Amino acid sequence: MTSGEEILLLYISVVLASIFHEFGHASATKRFNLEPGEIGFGFFFIFPVFFSNVSSVWKLNKIKRIIVNLSGIYYQLIFAIIVYVFNDNNIFLNSFIKANFAIIAFSLLPFFKNDGYWVISDYFGIKNLYAQSYTYLFRLMKKQQPFKLFIFLYSIVHLGIVCYLLFNFTRFFGNNIIKLYAGIPAYNFEYILIILKFLFNFIILYSIVLRFLMFFKS
Repeated sequence: MTSGEEILLLYISVVLASIFHEFGHASATKRFNLEPGEIGFGFFFIFPVFFSNVSSVWKLNKIKRIIVNLSGIYYQLIFAIIVYVFNDNNIFLNSFIKANFAIIAFSLLPFFKNDGYWVISDYFGIKNLYAQSYTYLFRLMKKQQPFKLFIFLYSIVHLGIVCYLLFNFTRFFGNNIIKLYAGIPAYNFEYILIILKFLFNFIILYSIVLRFLMFFKS
């Protein structure tokens, strides 16, 4: 299988897994006698993403909101288990299962505004936790913020993740520049993929640098 075919399979798998995820949120909202909103579509960098409008869940209590937040992952797990049971080492199904669990892992990360973030925010009752984490450490050093253990730990881990991503994507960016020049003038499909990876890496690196600088805003 070529790199292009692998990317296409990954793309299709991400789309399918994301659709099941959003249906999970919508069905849980309906289960609690609320009317779910529309399911929308957009892009996260170059990857397709879906989102369901479940803003009505703010009428529910904390536990029910958490159930709605986790229902997308629940749907994905159920479907992944069914696919795994009937999978006879099919290339596409293998790709789908990997993409499915990658989305689950990403959704649980509380350092992006994903399901995991909203679960923590709802459980601890902290509003704007994500935004607070960017300025908390710097303001704490300047004695402009009182010490709060949970926000302190969240901010430390958040900063650590951003530094880790910044280091690795800077390294990847350097490697992509080398590959870019090494491939000239072989203008074939593989070289086009190298260019696309370079652009993708540049966009992500730019985004991470902006995130890193936000930690030092007063």
